[in-house]
Amino acid sequence: MTGLTRILHTFNGRSRLPEYECDKETVQTLGQRLRPLPSAKTQLHFSAWSLAHAVKKADCARWPPSKSLSMGAAGFLLEHVQLFDWASEELRLNA
Repeated sequence: MTGLTRILHTFNGRSRLPEYECDKETVQTLGQRLRPLPSAKTQLHFSAWSLAHAVKKADCARWPPSKSLSMGAAGFLLEHVQLFDWASEELRLNA
């Protein structure tokens, strides 16, 4: 895959992750293991763009917001174009 093709594929990427419900007490207990996980209740579907937006939005929660949030989100996707595998159904890191 060429660099430009990989970039376009990343911007159009879609993925999903299983969503688990865990007991609040177990999660808040220091050192408590969460394995084995219960069966996934649903799937959380998202796009590469929404992931980038969420990452940049979290960044902005820590610092004063910037006028160039879209540029920052695009920068995140470009910076991590090699990191995520958008060809698989669930979110994965590239091998």
